[in-house]
Amino acid sequence: MSTSHPQSRFTEIADSISGVRDPSMGDERERDVILRAYTFSSVVATYAAFAVAILLAVIGVGLWSVLVVLAAGLTGWGAI
Repeated sequence: MSTSHPQSRFTEIADSISGVRDPSMGDERERDVILRAYTFSSVVATYAAFAVAILLAVIGVGLWSVLVVLAAGLTGWGAI
């Protein structure tokens, strides 16, 4: 990834966590497939966390469901 401006430390960390600099990424097509898979798994994890929160609220452990909903929101804050 070449840019005309220097990358910040946060960008380097985000690239290493997401696997953008991983040698297994290969060409653009492989990178597209891998990043789509990461996106899909993030969306599935968010829906699963909300389902767990609803289940906890239904069985009467409503206070713990707040923690699950807050944890599910972490993926959104990571994107920001």
